[in-house]
Amino acid sequence: MLYKKAALNISATVVATFFTAICYIITSRVLGPTKMGQYSYALWLINVCVLISTGGIPLALTRFIPELEKELGKQGINLLTRKLLFFTIISSLCCSLFLAFIFPILKDASSYILYLRLIALIIPFASISLVLTSYLQGKQQFSRIAITTIVGSCISTIILVVAVFFYKNVNILIAAYGLYAVLNMFLLLGFTRIGKGKGTLKYKEIIQYIISVSCILLLDAIVWDKSEVFFLKRFAQDQQIAFYSIAYALVGAVSTLVPTALFTVLVPAYASLTGISKEKERMKIYFVSSRYLALFILPIACIGAALATPLTKYILGNQYIGEIGTLRVMFITSISGVIATASSSLLYGMKRQKVILYAGILISLLSIVLDILFIPRFSSIGAAFVNGFAQLLGASVGIIYIIRTFHFAFPFRDTVFAGIAAMIAGILVFLTTLLTTNMFFLIALSLLSTGIYLFILKVCGVLKEEDWQLGKNIYVYIKSSKQILRIKNT
Repeated sequence: MLYKKAALNISATVVATFFTAICYIITSRVLGPTKMGQYSYALWLINVCVLISTGGIPLALTRFIPELEKELGKQGINLLTRKLLFFTIISSLCCSLFLAFIFPILKDASSYILYLRLIALIIPFASISLVLTSYLQGKQQFSRIAITTIVGSCISTIILVVAVFFYKNVNILIAAYGLYAVLNMFLLLGFTRIGKGKGTLKYKEIIQYIISVSCILLLDAIVWDKSEVFFLKRFAQDQQIAFYSIAYALVGAVSTLVPTALFTVLVPAYASLTGISKEKERMKIYFVSSRYLALFILPIACIGAALATPLTKYILGNQYIGEIGTLRVMFITSISGVIATASSSLLYGMKRQKVILYAGILISLLSIVLDILFIPRFSSIGAAFVNGFAQLLGASVGIIYIIRTFHFAFPFRDTVFAGIAAMIAGILVFLTTLLTTNMFFLIALSLLSTGIYLFILKVCGVLKEEDWQLGKNIYVYIKSSKQILRIKNT
């Protein structure tokens, strides 16, 4: 059932990512680098404020709902969700009020006060939506998540594209994003319908989990997320924010499809596996998920980096030529972050998040120092290098800890062979880009290179019969599944 849930999640994420990428590309071309940098900074600020407002609440819901369902049933789940939702509403309103009224005074930001207040209005709606989505993830109602994801992405694309074509104004675009946030929240409310709850909750354990995870997520925002935008805003021009943010979004659009979908499936899966008898099952899930994540991201990173120049010219236009180096670095450095998804899912699911916290403190401090050293000199390229280096350290710490503590195996051999095969495919594509810029030819060559990659893995014994069978099963399930179009618990 795990692969079916992941397949359903991936299919919905693919559709949502497609619409998001289309919206991002159109917005980038119409606004230009400077205005796009201002809009990207607004989106970053919204994400930071939502993170501060919700903290570890979404992950706590995903983590504890499977346990509460066994102990207290539906009413226990409703009680926990209602209390955490109430806290989210209060914290998000406080964050909005601070950003709208207090921050402009402290920062003397009277010239862009409308910009800040529009962002402030979005925060409560986006925060509530995140908590409701986590509730559905904890309940493992992935068909409902699929519907809300697809419908929400369609709505956001229509609203934002209309706004950018008719107005070409950053504030109007932020207001349009706010409209989408409101509609998305009501859509999720219609799917969740959280009733009255009762029961005795383990408040101490839940609060401790939320506090520790909140600290981790704040540190993760420095290590894994776009914290470099903060330093780019202070040490570089707005167009450098655009270069970094667009590269981050484009790479994320293709590299995080499977990891994001898999993470929401693995955390509740690990949480439901308790006891010594389930140890082998946890070990198998960790090994298999790490292996498939490596096989997935390595060719994307190498071929994507090779295609950085034609991708930028064809998709974004010549005004974004300065982004090519940033995009290339971002593709390569995405490898460690994607592979680390299996490790973080295991640690969160087994309540070992303190490891991530302690490592995150040290890596975050190092990341801030490197940001200050590299971003003023190298702008968006320096930001991409620092982000990638921090992710590599974080991924390495997680993998080493799991191997030494749990004695779980990691697929080193398959990862190395996949890396070599992906490099061969990437070099072939890169050399071809020096001879021709015909995009159709390059796309065909990329598909051929992917075939070469798979052929090398087959010859080296990395791909086995069960891998092909699993791929067929997932393809058939996605193709034939009508669950995405109707409400059904999986």
